[in-house]
Amino acid sequence: MKFILFFLITTFSHSQLKTVEQWKSDFDSNTSEDTRNLLLSNSNDDDDNYYLDFSVYTNMYEATGDESYLDFAVQLFENKVAQSSLMSDGYYGWLRDEDNSHGGITSGGHGIDNTEISLSQTRGFGRTAARMFWILNKAKDYLIKGANQNRYDINYAWFKRNICEKWRLRGLGNIYRIRTHMMAHWAYIGYFMNEIEPNSIYRKWYDDFNKDISDGAYSGNMRNQLVEIHLVGGEGYKWSGEWGNTTNTNDVNHANAEVELMVIGAEYGDYWTYSDIEKITRTFKQVIFVNEIKGTEYIDGTVDTDNDPRQVWAQGWLKLGRFDMGLQLRLQDRNENTDVSFFYYKRGISEMAYNKAYLDKKIYPLENRTTNKNLFLGNFNKKYSE
Repeated sequence: MKFILFFLITTFSHSQLKTVEQWKSDFDSNTSEDTRNLLLSNSNDDDDNYYLDFSVYTNMYEATGDESYLDFAVQLFENKVAQSSLMSDGYYGWLRDEDNSHGGITSGGHGIDNTEISLSQTRGFGRTAARMFWILNKAKDYLIKGANQNRYDINYAWFKRNICEKWRLRGLGNIYRIRTHMMAHWAYIGYFMNEIEPNSIYRKWYDDFNKDISDGAYSGNMRNQLVEIHLVGGEGYKWSGEWGNTTNTNDVNHANAEVELMVIGAEYGDYWTYSDIEKITRTFKQVIFVNEIKGTEYIDGTVDTDNDPRQVWAQGWLKLGRFDMGLQLRLQDRNENTDVSFFYYKRGISEMAYNKAYLDKKIYPLENRTTNKNLFLGNFNKKYSE
């Protein structure tokens, strides 16, 4: 009887999942965020790098194979590079326009006016560009078309020098950051840069985040940040965003960065495991995800966001749906907020589209699926879970 019930539940759930094509239709029907990303890319304000997000479009390429999404992501990158200026140490970058009096749009990662801000250049622009280059490097059919390979070579070299090399040589304090989510950005960059072009420097950013950050001013590692909590069906995880602290709890919004990195590690079989993802997923489903319009502010379930029902899950937590069909189904009905000051609608759609493509075992470029033995392995793709 249990087996029959399990079969009925999983079959019903799978039949109710929106298809990749349906997610694509939702994505393409909204153009306001495309306009905003173009504005961000054509700004010379470093603050605006904080919100510029190439993964909105690269996710859609990976889910659908539609190369126009890659075209748009590359255009955004090249626009932003064209807005950069030569700094006194010979690297290119952007200066912060604190009051937006020189054309800036957002307040970004904060910091001192008329200076470069490491957080702004890595939180949005840097980490999503690193993954974009990794995808482009694998999209051989795309690169052989027109001038795409030449543009890739020029853009990748610019990124390597003016983001990765620049901030590393300006001091490890720019990389080994005070908060877990801030260093997670660099670990994410390091992971994908090393995958493109094996380099012990890049790899170390990823490994040190996971195992030992003592090269910087702080001590600890992400593994030791994790505290197990007892939940229905097994253990979950909670953690603090302050290195070495295991009593406080990180907020759900900033924890997107750590979740994103751990998902990548598990998805590609590199340090983080499906057991880790199962615990994170259990916490999300039982503690954080209250209902379709409400979530908790902190990972431990404290402080309901009653006055602001927007779910800030698009950059990390939503990725968990690719491992759990039941969760993917629940996430379909979550509240989407298209408020003009809250531009994560299309990022959320792109993550949901990728999740479904992953569950369908069809991620582009398709050769990726056969050359990466870890993709789709582990069978954590549960059709029903607690």
